[in-house]
Amino acid sequence: MDRLLKRILEVYGTVDILVNNAGMRGAIGPIQNTSLADWEQALMVNLTSAFLCSKAVLPTMMEKKEGKIINVATTMTPRPNLTPYMVAKAGLIQFTKQLSRELKEYSIQVNCIHPGVMDTRMQEEIRNAGTKAIGTDMFERLKSQM
Repeated sequence: MDRLLKRILEVYGTVDILVNNAGMRGAIGPIQNTSLADWEQALMVNLTSAFLCSKAVLPTMMEKKEGKIINVATTMTPRPNLTPYMVAKAGLIQFTKQLSRELKEYSIQVNCIHPGVMDTRMQEEIRNAGTKAIGTDMFERLKSQM
């Protein structure tokens, strides 16, 4: 991130907007079968990456007293057997609220968007896992939305 930010500042001179849109669903299955490595990877990709990227651009935005950070979470519909993903995205929502309060005096706007289900590779993987992994109700809803 430091190298990327350095290059952005060399080319453009500033950072106006940051969109934290990283996402991975992680392991599908009951929490008792989730490994620590799977848990940590879901948190790293879905939450820690937003922290690291935001932290990197904040000095530039704070100095000029403006900027926008947009975090992409999820609809937050409870989804069985996707606990690491759902917990990380819930953390991203709270991270957004915290940053918004902390950065208000610098006129940096921090928002979170919650897109609905989109037919991505992630959704395909969830559908392919079938009803045993995500429950019949969720499976039928995902299938009908695509």
